[in-house]
This record gives sequence, structure tokens and C-alpha cells, in this order.
Amino acid sequence: MKRPIKFFAGNNTKHLAKQIANAFGVELNKSSMVEFSDGEFEPSFDETVRGADVFLIRSTPAAVSKLETNFAPIGTLGFPFLS
Repeated sequence: MKRPIKFFAGNNTKHLAKQIANAFGVELNKSSMVEFSDGEFEPSFDETVRGADVFLIRSTPAAVSKLETNFAPIGTLGFPFLS
């Protein structure tokens, strides 16, 4: 039996997460996010995830994002829905 796939988004990545979910033929699932002052976060899934393959789409911190300039643009990695 095929396991369901679920996509959840961080606060700043809902548009990207919707595109990814749509590419897989599913809706973006509902979630909420609590962010703490030290930069940590706690996602809360507003529906069951039991038995599902779950993906949380969230942006990286600014310090890590600087590495992006050293790698190929994501559109060239075979993800046409991100272009």
C-alpha cells in the first residue's frame, strides 16, 4: 500500500511549499509554527501525520544561505516547477 505524502510550510515558504505539493499532486497541509527568540522553532501539525511521508519546507538561516552562490541554481537541478 502506498504511503500518503504530506507537505508542511514554514512561515516564509508557503508559496514554494504550495508549488512543491502541487507538483506531487497534493494540497499543502495545515500547520502552525512557534518561533522562539533564540531562533529555534517548533512546528505543530494541525492534522495527523501517522503513517505518512512528511516534508517540512522551511528556509535556511542567512549564514547558510551564503553557500547558495557556490552551487548551481536550483532551476538547473531538474525541478522545473521551481523556475
